[in-house]
Amino acid sequence: MTYSINGKLKPVIGHSSAIVDNRYLAILGGYTNVDDNESERSSGYESLYKYYSLYNLTVFDTFTNDWENINIEPDIMDTSKVNIQFKEFLSTADKNKVYILAKTAGEDNTNAVDRILYLGILDYSSKTWNWSPIYDEDGGKYNSSISANDLVVYKDQIIIINDNTTSTYDKVAPILVLDLITKRMKSTLRSSYRSNVKDSDSILPPYAIVLIGVGCTALLPAYISLLYLINKKKSNSKNTKNNHSDTIPEVWSNPDIDNTNNIITWDKKKGINIKQNSSNTLYFNRLFPKSENQNTSNMIEIS
Repeated sequence: MTYSINGKLKPVIGHSSAIVDNRYLAILGGYTNVDDNESERSSGYESLYKYYSLYNLTVFDTFTNDWENINIEPDIMDTSKVNIQFKEFLSTADKNKVYILAKTAGEDNTNAVDRILYLGILDYSSKTWNWSPIYDEDGGKYNSSISANDLVVYKDQIIIINDNTTSTYDKVAPILVLDLITKRMKSTLRSSYRSNVKDSDSILPPYAIVLIGVGCTALLPAYISLLYLINKKKSNSKNTKNNHSDTIPEVWSNPDIDNTNNIITWDKKKGINIKQNSSNTLYFNRLFPKSENQNTSNMIEIS
């Protein structure tokens, strides 16, 4: 088979593979020899090997018979995963997604393997990885040994088929179930999809938490401004109402008559009140300025 860049497929060992969309053969991880000296290679130093990142995939297209290198851009919250060296991992694919269970290599490229198990989910359409530790049923990090031969995806669950014959230590059940919703190992297998997740222990991805925080911060000033405008509008409406409730005097006056004949007062509660020939007459004249001839024939005051 040909290699689309260099013409040949580079040698790789310790890798895994998955069939995606019944078309693509994706080679995941693995490593290759760095030094050709056989004696140094057999010494077991991990520095003699070069690991392939899971963010640099080698994919074979069965329709075109071509090899292709695919570089996946890491999520802003997962940049630390690009250079992690994964060992002892299995992979499977379902509905255009690739699932892997993997442990990380020890520090300083040693042969030691971290017991913490990680779940990686690759969305092949968007070319994005999503990583999460795996938890036990009680919520603690799962650190039991797994010597699995195969993985099967079944209704938001991964069935892990263990091989207990390879080791006499850390004997586990021959079949384990990983819930893809809660990222927890379960002792039972569900027979249906979980459309409504009610577990309070479901974990949001870190980037989702960051986006929620940024969105709330951006909406807070807008919410405060809206409350200010509403309160201001209510205050203006109240002031306008109070102005109209004040006493409104209406005065009819005749400048040719010196005496006030009638004063008619209107009150909402008392009704109409007419004062005749009052010596203490309230004088209003909005039509003519006050002068020596204070002539008012009629005055109506409405309160």
